Amino acid sequence: MITDSKQKTFDNELLEVMLKYKNRNAYNPEYLLLTKHISNMNINVHERIKSIMVNMERSRWISPSLTKTEKSIIVNIPSFTLTYFKEGKPVLVSKVVVGK
Repeated sequence: MITDSKQKTFDNELLEVMLKYKNRNAYNPEYLLLTKHISNMNINVHERIKSIMVNMERSRWISPSLTKTEKSIIVNIPSFTLTYFKEGKPVLVSKVVVGK
């Protein structure tokens, strides 16, 4: 459990927690704390729960036959990654550009 140290300095403890946060949220584990990270950390718990519920509903739309195919390509838009599966195992993971 993380507790507030009440410190106004960016110490090693805060750095460690920040790197864990970045790892857990698919950010590069760099030492910079940017506006996008702070914005993401400040999302209301109720908004997070709503987002999780929407994504759980979306996952129900994925056809079960997809897991039975010999080859498939999955693009994870939020993490900008593409994964190529062969016989149910990831063979290739690559970064992708997503957009118009």
